[in-house]
Amino acid sequence: MAELAYQDGLTALDNRRSFDLALQREWALTVRDGIDSYVVVADLDGFKAFNDLHGHAAGDEVLRQFAAALRQTARCTDIVARLGGDEFAVLLVRCRESAVYAFKERLRTVVKRFAGLQDVAVSLGHASLLQSMSACAALHRADLAMFADKRSTRG
Repeated sequence: MAELAYQDGLTALDNRRSFDLALQREWALTVRDGIDSYVVVADLDGFKAFNDLHGHAAGDEVLRQFAAALRQTARCTDIVARLGGDEFAVLLVRCRESAVYAFKERLRTVVKRFAGLQDVAVSLGHASLLQSMSACAALHRADLAMFADKRSTRG
């Protein structure tokens, strides 16, 4: 039952509930210890059009492959989750911002290698937990940065 409550059934990643709990805990540790962690939000651009064109089974496979790409790119100490739909998040635990940029670059490279992800681009945004007033604020800031990335790639 716990697995069902905290794991996404399609991708086997943590679900939103599990991620929110981990993010809250890590934010509290970050504030206490002064060692930063970052939340990265990822959204699959063009996913709805892909899903509409190729069907839900093909769309589900894209989501599973993207989940695999995230797991392959993240460190074993990081938390990887599907927030819902085609939105994912990674909690990069106890690292510098340079590690976040390296993670994002590696992820874009890994995504290009997955055959099922050729028709889908990724928008990414991140935020520091140490520079956020709450865990919720960090996630919101990362989401805003992801939307800015999405706009910049469209424009």
